[in-house]
Amino acid sequence: MTKSYRWEIIPMEEIDPLYVFTATDSALSAAQAFEEQYGNHISVYAIRKDAEITKFEEAI
Repeated sequence: MTKSYRWEIIPMEEIDPLYVFTATDSALSAAQAFEEQYGNHISVYAIRKDAEITKFEEAI
């Protein structure tokens, strides 16, 4: 079983929210993933955990 987290990033500008995925339940990790993916030219208003995703592996 593995878990990942989807985070909603709400920019200061009036544009649609952006999403990042992390392996840890940490807003700091989400902020770092956001900067890696989108750069530092977008000001962030809020970060919100949107989903906790659990993946189960089948045993054969």
